[in-house]
This record gives sequence, C-alpha cells and structure tokens, in this order.
Amino acid sequence: MTVTVNPSNGPRLEAKIDVGVHIIKLPPRAEVADTAGSAAEKNVMDAAATLAGAAQPTDIVVFDHQPWHKVNGQLHAHPQVHIDHPETILQISHGLKQRAVWWATEPFRIIAVHAHGTPGAAPLNPFDGQTVPYDARPEPGTSGTVFVVRAQPIILQSIGHVYKITFDIGGEVIDPDMSCNV
Repeated sequence: MTVTVNPSNGPRLEAKIDVGVHIIKLPPRAEVADTAGSAAEKNVMDAAATLAGAAQPTDIVVFDHQPWHKVNGQLHAHPQVHIDHPETILQISHGLKQRAVWWATEPFRIIAVHAHGTPGAAPLNPFDGQTVPYDARPEPGTSGTVFVVRAQPIILQSIGHVYKITFDIGGEVIDPDMSCNV
C-alpha cells in the first residue's frame, strides 16, 4: 500500500506580518509501517519524516498520537525537541505586530491557550481580543482549500512568556509552544 499526504502550499500570508505554521497530520503508524516495508522503528520514523515533506522547524507534524517537529530531515518528539532545537518554538514579535497563522489541509480547532513555565506572571490569553476555542475556517490556499486559524497580534503583557497552544485535529490533541517576543 502506498501512503501519501496531501501537499499544499498553504494560505496566503502577509509578508513580515503573518507567521505561518503548517499542521501536518500523517496517516496511522500501521499504514506508514506498511509503506516503510518494515515494522522496524527507524524505518517507520524515516518514512514518517519523508511523508512530512518540506516541513519547517516550527511546523507541527502529528504522527502516532504525538506532536513532532522536523529538524535536519528527522522527526523529533516533544518536549525534548524544544530544548535541543529552540528554533522549533514559534516566535511571535509584538513590535512587528506579527500574527500566528496555523493551517492544515483538514479541519482543526484550537481548544486551549495557556501560559507555560511562569503562568502566574503571564496574561491568560496572549492574543488581542480573542478567546478560545478558535475554529479553523476554510480559505483558498495557493494550491487548493486549506483550513486556517489567524490569530490577532499578541498583547504587550505577553512579551517574554511562552504559551502552549492546544489543537484538536481529527481527534488528535497536541500542544506545541509559542514564544511572545519584543
């Protein structure tokens, strides 16, 4: 059996303002193992990394009920990946009025946003005027319809804090990190 992932070039992003994050949901482990030709862990993980395509370090790969990031052609698991490869943490600038734009080729929703690390000092929600949940909306992408959540710019009080953004995509719940910066 050949397993494929529907590639897409994503939604239209405003240069220097929108910071896009592709949520890539891979097929179940058994299907990827069939494609790999072996149940050996290395072969399955190599096949999953290949299926993730040209994922950027901040893109989120959902595989085997876990969030992963692709770095140097390999998938790395949470939370250790953020320690070993800090470039995998989404960085949003208040001064540049940047906006996080999460997108996928299938419907998803953001079900929670919460401060990570120093929650007492951080505002509950880093986004100006938005409350969860955020349902992804269909938008025309550069190569077909994609599902998108466009966040508002972060608020001043969120600078210096890290947040967990909890997604539900096809029944898989994942929670990658986002850092709010000057």
